[in-house]
Amino acid sequence: EINYYMDNTLDAYVESNQEIDLVEEMTTLTFRVITRSLFGQAIEDEKLETIGKTIENSHEYVMNEVRKPYLKPWYFVNGDYAKNKRLKKVRDDIILDFIKERRRSGEKVDDLLDMLLETEYEDGSGMTNQQLLDESILLLIAGHETSAVTMSWVWSLLATDPEVEDKLLNSVLDTLGDKDPTFEDTRALGYTLQVLEESMRMYPAVWFADREPLEDDEINGVKIKKGEDVGCFIYGLHRNPDYWKNPDKFDPNRFSRENKKTRTPFAYLPFGGGPRLCIGKNFAQMEMQFMLSMLIKRYKFTLSPGQKMDFKPLLTLFPSNGIKVRVQKRVL
Repeated sequence: EINYYMDNTLDAYVESNQEIDLVEEMTTLTFRVITRSLFGQAIEDEKLETIGKTIENSHEYVMNEVRKPYLKPWYFVNGDYAKNKRLKKVRDDIILDFIKERRRSGEKVDDLLDMLLETEYEDGSGMTNQQLLDESILLLIAGHETSAVTMSWVWSLLATDPEVEDKLLNSVLDTLGDKDPTFEDTRALGYTLQVLEESMRMYPAVWFADREPLEDDEINGVKIKKGEDVGCFIYGLHRNPDYWKNPDKFDPNRFSRENKKTRTPFAYLPFGGGPRLCIGKNFAQMEMQFMLSMLIKRYKFTLSPGQKMDFKPLLTLFPSNGIKVRVQKRVL
């Protein structure tokens, strides 16, 4: 999927020298990567497009509810609630039908759905179709928009720091040469992961998280009641000078193996932490390592004049006006 996207989309942008929005392009790429990883090649493009549109609609609906909760009754009146519910059913039906057909056929395919189908609990039972649906949707979301937003911030940071960009390029070339990365290469792509981790520190896609206490508690003299939402300002935590030296500076060396040993526990939460750690963490990191290492060998992204690194904190830390760039082929 990544090679197809480079050959058929990014190469065309190089030829035309047109300005593109990285957020839009990375969203297209990450969605195709995660859907093919989850469902293999069997599901039709038309159905994938429908799934993508329903996820986008649900995101907009939830975003509006979060930002304007006082309008929630209006969503029932103007039809937004019914529309969202209908589109979610369309999405769920497509995925459930695919799950049922895969289970019925017994076909073995090297994709994430096969891994979920083969997963067993301690009593030997497997996942129900509803559980498979829920896990599939979670993986789609975890490996889709959050990864797309993160990759957009990565490229914008690299475009403003040629020294880090050159170091990353040389590291990738030393590790991979002319070949594409494989699962076995991910451990060797250490600096690639450092760049990703530092980008997620500066611009965590999930910038805020909330949790519900199961019992009354008290932390540093602050009383917390059972059932009372507790918010975690992850963006602020990642820029807190008590835990990070020069927190506004882009410095991938913070995440070298040696420096990781000295980091304060839970000062870095791009995927959450503890028992609620994001199930898609390992896949998302591997997906982004592949994309970053493959794209940087072929392309250089140059920010359009006047481009600012502004963001709006929606469900994800979204660039305010996209990230506009032009694409050039590298001469190695």
